[in-house]
Amino acid sequence: MSYSTYQLTHAIAGNYPNYEIDYSKLRLTEGPINMEGLSPSISIVGDGLLVNWIPASNYPNSTDHVMLLAYAPELKQAVYNLCGAKRRAGQEVLELLQAWKQQRRETYMAFRGESNVQYSNSIYTGGFIF
Repeated sequence: MSYSTYQLTHAIAGNYPNYEIDYSKLRLTEGPINMEGLSPSISIVGDGLLVNWIPASNYPNSTDHVMLLAYAPELKQAVYNLCGAKRRAGQEVLELLQAWKQQRRETYMAFRGESNVQYSNSIYTGGFIF
């Protein structure tokens, strides 16, 4: 299944003309890097999101970089980090915009290989208002 077919089949809900995006089913990246056993969790730290996961200590997964994205649908704005901490670190902070106070944020995480050629399927890490 192609990337765009996946989005249309899984992440778009409703009937014409009342379509909406199901953010929990949206896929931002797609690829063969394994995401099993990560058990991601998110907590609020200051003006950012602290994302934790179970670190990988074995090469090659230990050198994958985390990619984080937060999207504010009402504002149509996103913040992201495409080259975050290595998987072996087990955590990364994504700084958010001050203007996003009391706005819903949809959050995602994925990993990219150190060579920037392979990616994981992204996973939805939750929607938050704070």
